[in-house]
Amino acid sequence: MANLFSFNRFADFQNWLRSSLPIAYDLERLAPDLAQDGPNPEYPWPHAHPMLAPVSHKFAVWSALTTGQGRDLMRIIHIAVDRFPAIRGHVIIRTDSSSAGGCPVRNPRIEFWGRPRE
Repeated sequence: MANLFSFNRFADFQNWLRSSLPIAYDLERLAPDLAQDGPNPEYPWPHAHPMLAPVSHKFAVWSALTTGQGRDLMRIIHIAVDRFPAIRGHVIIRTDSSSAGGCPVRNPRIEFWGRPRE
């Protein structure tokens, strides 16, 4: 799996996951359902009495995406989308229930199953 994402060693891939998951988690929390009544890129908030719009909000995750780790995350996302048929249905990344700053990133484990779909 590490080779699919251009890592020569599995340990390097695992370390990258550990350091990049907080940014991925912040991206995921931009979804309106997860943002609840707060900032999200789709709808004004708060919902009951909209006072702020996405167009005028500076999302904190943007600064993280412009760091080296953020650019690496975007590169890996691009590789995953580009190579999706090769990995579809074969990998799941699980984390333990511990959390760092609300993000479950400790001890990521990659599990494989099935055979490549043709």
